[in-house]
Amino acid sequence: GELIKYGKSKGITIFPLFNSYGHNTLIPAQYPEVSAKDENGEPTLTGFCTSNPKTYEMLFSIYDEIIDRYLIPNGIDSFHIGLDEVWDGIALNAKDIFKVRSPWCKCPECRDISHKQLFINHAIKIIKHLKSRGIKNIYMYHDMLIGHGKKDTADSAEDFVKALRDNDLIENVVIDWWTYSDFQDKLMFQTTRPDLGIRRTVKPWNGYYHWTILTNPLRNVYLLAKMGTEENVEGMQSYSAWDESFDRTHCCQADYSWNFKGAGSISAVTDRYVKRNFGAQYDKARRAFELIDLITETRNEKMEDGKPVLSKYHILLSTLSYYFYSYVREGKAYPRIFPGEALSIINSDRENYLREINEIASMAKEAAALLSEVAADPRCNTGMAKRFLYEVENYRCLAEDYLALIKMMDIAEEAGLTGNECCDTSDTCIDECCDSDSPNDKCCDINEDICRKYAIDKIKAMALERKLARLALMTRLEETKEKFLLASHMRNHSIFMQFFADLEGYLANTKPQEVKLNFFDMRYLESEAFKKLR
Repeated sequence: GELIKYGKSKGITIFPLFNSYGHNTLIPAQYPEVSAKDENGEPTLTGFCTSNPKTYEMLFSIYDEIIDRYLIPNGIDSFHIGLDEVWDGIALNAKDIFKVRSPWCKCPECRDISHKQLFINHAIKIIKHLKSRGIKNIYMYHDMLIGHGKKDTADSAEDFVKALRDNDLIENVVIDWWTYSDFQDKLMFQTTRPDLGIRRTVKPWNGYYHWTILTNPLRNVYLLAKMGTEENVEGMQSYSAWDESFDRTHCCQADYSWNFKGAGSISAVTDRYVKRNFGAQYDKARRAFELIDLITETRNEKMEDGKPVLSKYHILLSTLSYYFYSYVREGKAYPRIFPGEALSIINSDRENYLREINEIASMAKEAAALLSEVAADPRCNTGMAKRFLYEVENYRCLAEDYLALIKMMDIAEEAGLTGNECCDTSDTCIDECCDSDSPNDKCCDINEDICRKYAIDKIKAMALERKLARLALMTRLEETKEKFLLASHMRNHSIFMQFFADLEGYLANTKPQEVKLNFFDMRYLESEAFKKLR
């Protein structure tokens, strides 16, 4: 209630989103009597039995409490019911993370009804109830109406609109069309279907994955704003969480929502943003944003063999960052092997990955130097400059962590710490460990342990350096961002910091002759702290 009142004081209408079908596994897990049932009549602990009256008694009581407690007292008549991504999947209940569970009920009353009809019937029941409670704007996601991810609800839009008309609900529903690609041909849809005669909004993303890296969704915002303007939608929403580091994206979305034709190109939007916030240091700040945009640029080209060209954005977000390794994946151990999986990916195309990662580190270093000067100028928005400085240092730290890991792998291989013998004639001794014109011979003939110990000390020193670099970044995070953001951000940083601490500790406390380093699977040296973080 306080949040709604505060929003109204700023000219902002705040309304809730409460899902049922889709992203809601808590209620059916806690109240299995309303859960969807499998073929044997057992609760799947995800989804709902939509033939069970108790399902709607429970859901409607939740809706009613939200309406009575927060919406009616504040004059709010909008509600978002979600209904997105209703799929079978794994990792839907902690009891068995690899078990495939279905949100679609297979009880005797539900099993002969198509998924398409189950979905439409459920949506209509919820919308009718909300309308009866005075809700005039009932938002729901579009994706199940076009079969996103699964074909069993494809081509549902016409039938759904007919059901809305038959139940006198067409004026109350707003379809929320979301898609998050930077490229027109990769959007989930090419039209919001104005031909259906139903109210619509578009929803780009404006800051998702904010707990990993700063992304650049401006092209996605532009594409959705263009489509929305051309098809006369009611407005543009955004996904998802608030982080002021995405301030440029928020401003871009505001410009394109209110004045698409007048806002100009993405470059023009960025120019205005830089001049408004960092005008006294425009040239340096503008160059820093050029570097940020290059680092976070997505690519749509293919190589001669048909494989996608590597993009720095996907490398940073999907390969280097920890977050996606927190997902349960079929055929992979859980917790996932980290950073081993990431290193395996890099090693599969080492030359190309290392070129991109080195460029990320170099560009981030340049951007950090520029933003440090901007942040020191009191004529600029120093708070935002410091915030962007943290973000580019995050890019740099992430890239340099992996460059260090690759270097460690090479040192370990050369010294025989991976299981290969250093003095094998096919190997090359680490030059610095022996003062000789033929160091490899000296290692073999005099003391192979010298080479081994040198390599261990070198890797241990690098692990310490990376641990301290990550701790310094965590300190800057605490100085820069709001407290409510720290937990999600710190988890990812802490995982890297703890990994390097564990590696350093393993090398310090293991006899040199017993050290063995397999960077593709280091579960043998994980501490309890590392396991708990994951």
